[in-house]
Amino acid sequence: SVAHGGYLSPNFKRIGDAYGISSHQVSNNQDLADLLQKLDFQKPNLIEVIIDTDSRAYPKTPFSDVMHNQKPYIPAEMLEELLNK
Repeated sequence: SVAHGGYLSPNFKRIGDAYGISSHQVSNNQDLADLLQKLDFQKPNLIEVIIDTDSRAYPKTPFSDVMHNQKPYIPAEMLEELLNK
């Protein structure tokens, strides 16, 4: 994490490039849409999507919770049914 309490991730584009994977970085919807039109889907692609630190991204899993328990929550019965398919 970074000094102000946020999360600092590696530059995934550079990691993908190092492994010879077609790697891209986008920071807005239009750039992502344009990129998706150009990609070769017969090969691996890595897309790093940069989001504003103030954005609200969902679904979201609270720290220390199980991965399948993401906000916005669904009724427990529905979750159980989905997990047992």
